[in-house]
This record gives sequence, C-alpha cells and structure tokens, in this order.
Amino acid sequence: MAMDTKKLIQYLEKIVTDERKEIFKKVLKERTRHFTVILEDLYQKHNTSAITRSCEVFGVQDIHIIENKYKTYMSNQVGKGSQKWLTFHKYNTKLHNTQDCIDAVKAKGYQIIATTPHESSKFVGDFDVTKKSAFVFGVEKEVFLI
Repeated sequence: MAMDTKKLIQYLEKIVTDERKEIFKKVLKERTRHFTVILEDLYQKHNTSAITRSCEVFGVQDIHIIENKYKTYMSNQVGKGSQKWLTFHKYNTKLHNTQDCIDAVKAKGYQIIATTPHESSKFVGDFDVTKKSAFVFGVEKEVFLI
C-alpha cells in the first residue's frame, strides 16, 4: 500500500538531518517557474535525459513533454537522477498533442520561444526574457520546412 505524500514527508523528516533539510529548502527556494521547457517528440533517447539534467542544474522546475509519434525515455546514465527533482507535464492522449501543450503553457502566461531553421527567425537574445518564457525543442529525426 502506497503512503500518501504528506505521510511520506513526515516520515522522511524524522530521518533527514537538520542540515540536509536546510539544503533542500535552499535548493527549492532557488527553483524557477519563470522559465520552462517544452520537448516535442524527441527521437534521440539520450536527449530528453540530457535536457532534463540541464533543467535541473539551472533550476528550471517544469518540463512539458509532447508525445505525438515518439515515447519519452529517461536514461539514468545520462539524466543522473535529475528527473526525480523536476515536475513533468505529459501531453500524450491524442494523435496530435502539440496544440494542447502550447495552449496550457500560454494559459500560464508564458511566451513561446521555439527553435526553427527559418530565415526570418530571431536570435534568443532578441526576446524579452524578463517575461515568463517557454523554450521549445523539437524532433531531431525529421525536419519539416514550411
């Protein structure tokens, strides 16, 4: 039988040292929801794990994962356990889930910043990152030019 979260926290607080608790509090205080990352249909299995590790290092709390064609895979060798500390939001209930993700993220006040090979694109430095920003990274296997 699984413990509920509150009971689990109470149990863990008894066995974690005060020094360790302070480290947890400090790390959590430094987390950000000002930036978020959206991963759309990543094909290369190690990329999701590597991006997750980078998000954890930079304090980004939320990762949105869109699974249209490819399932997400998390490699412990690459992710180094970083996935345990982040909040994942998966979009995989439909054939095409991208718009649901974009709508959900925009509803939380984020501007969308996506990678693109188009000539009329902007550099990331051209965006006002004082605004809440969602950085979108997409499938690496196939390139669709519009």
